Amino acid sequence: MFCLSAIAAQANWMPYSEATFDKLQAEGKPILVLVHADWCPTCRAQAPIISSLLSQKEYQSITALRVDFDAQKNVVRAFRVPMQST
Repeated sequence: MFCLSAIAAQANWMPYSEATFDKLQAEGKPILVLVHADWCPTCRAQAPIISSLLSQKEYQSITALRVDFDAQKNVVRAFRVPMQST
């Protein structure tokens, strides 16, 4: 069993905010937007894989921003995410 917050910290995931997204985009930085739900088994299964990938040298420049599927519905709609696990 793994602790999602520990994985997120290890992968340097940041909570999504429009200001952070806009800043990174203006700087031309690569961004990965993760739509996540703590209760979702697929999200939990993907977390260590994404963490592992982001720790690899060729992906370390990517900033991962985590959208809370349940709490940030406006962001979920803005990115046109029809369901979690997409």
